Amino acid sequence: MAERASVDAISENSLLTDFAKCSRLLAQWLDEGQQLDTIEQIALENHIHVIHFSYGAWKRRQLLTETFQDHLERKPSVEGQG
Repeated sequence: MAERASVDAISENSLLTDFAKCSRLLAQWLDEGQQLDTIEQIALENHIHVIHFSYGAWKRRQLLTETFQDHLERKPSVEGQG
């Protein structure tokens, strides 16, 4: 729960900026030909999967919310029908 509190304290913009910086540094580090042992490679792959799955779940929630909002806006009112 302490991790969640620390994430809440960071602004979204700061979090995304830090993530972008770390991603670029990691890409540069890997491009330089750094060697990873098996444990490090598995850990890196696990972190990438966590980000991928978390983003996918967030995106699905966003699409569902947008679809639901569109449905509500298009739904004809039953008031005045009788």
